[in-house]
Amino acid sequence: MNARVAQVRALADFWQGSYSAAHRLLVDGAGLVRDTDPGRAAVLLIQAVHTAWYLGERQLAATLDRLAALPLDAADPLAPVGPYLAHLGRLSRLGHLDRGRSERPPPLGDTLAEVRRRGRVPEQVLTILCGAALALGQDADAHGLATALAAEHRARGGAGRLPTVLFFVAEGEVFTGRHLDALATATEALGLARATGQQQWISQFGSVLAHLDAARGEEEACRRNAEEGLAGATAGTVSPGAPWAHWSLVLLVR
Repeated sequence: MNARVAQVRALADFWQGSYSAAHRLLVDGAGLVRDTDPGRAAVLLIQAVHTAWYLGERQLAATLDRLAALPLDAADPLAPVGPYLAHLGRLSRLGHLDRGRSERPPPLGDTLAEVRRRGRVPEQVLTILCGAALALGQDADAHGLATALAAEHRARGGAGRLPTVLFFVAEGEVFTGRHLDALATATEALGLARATGQQQWISQFGSVLAHLDAARGEEEACRRNAEEGLAGATAGTVSPGAPWAHWSLVLLVR
């Protein structure tokens, strides 16, 4: 199996919530081309950062270490991405970034400028940067990039990848207080995820809707959507939407 096949199979596994299988395919695929095509290996490991996010701190740290160790040319457009993602490894168990000045990540816009100064990167890489920026508290920047990517997918008719990007759009809207916009985004994306069989995003968007229900005091709808968000757990992993679902249920009872 070559690296490209591994990437396609990993994406299919990820959409079905099979994080361990997807992660293994990405890491193994990167290993196949690490020395002959470090750029391709970097793309695979950047995607593996996303799968590792659901598997725990140890897997995330190991993936970031592999990415940092790639023999990637400094002039490669992917070169600024690894150092930016490395800040994810500095998040505490509570999800807070170490606020020491030396630990602060650069703004997403600065990283994108460094990328574009060197050339172009695959849109999957930009999508991962959206998620990383949200985790690092750069909500407005992440929302702007995710919105631009969503517009590109719509223009190309790329329905398959649209739910992934719309999840980051919806998160940005929630985190910046635009709940009506988030409701419209999550509702559309949930329909797309169901139509394309992407269990990963069905769970995630159900939980986002549960959060919005809780904010409006809609108890029945919140519990129904949270239940959908909690579905799909597999051995060794929680369901994709579990964090949002539990947050929503706590918000509901306050």
